[in-house]
Amino acid sequence: MELQIVSFEQAKLLKDLGFDWRVNSLYVLNNSSKEIILQKDRVFNQWNINCSIENTINTLYSAPTVPLALKWCRDVKEVFCWITRENHYCYEGGYSIHTEDYLSNTKCSDSYEEAEIALLDEILEILLKEKNENSE
Repeated sequence: MELQIVSFEQAKLLKDLGFDWRVNSLYVLNNSSKEIILQKDRVFNQWNINCSIENTINTLYSAPTVPLALKWCRDVKEVFCWITRENHYCYEGGYSIHTEDYLSNTKCSDSYEEAEIALLDEILEILLKEKNENSE
């Protein structure tokens, strides 16, 4: 089973929050055409940068797997997060940020992987909101 790579939107949020871990995939955004390309299965260092490829400015976004992004949230942003199996057909997420407990607002997911994606979306949204509030 191949691990799910974060979406482009999640990659942008991770970049904004300071994600800088080594990954095997990245998104390349052509700033002229707005085309987005996912490059996989190569070893990339921290690639959250702008670069010029064939005289076009491109923005590169690290594209970690969803589990790696959640690990980064735990290790760097001190978010305690988890997925629970409510019954045979339902997975739900929860998390704690700065000692405040949240039960994920995500609905019951059919798979563990879907629950991870929904949980990451919710955590990134809250971390970005906190970052914006602290920068004011």
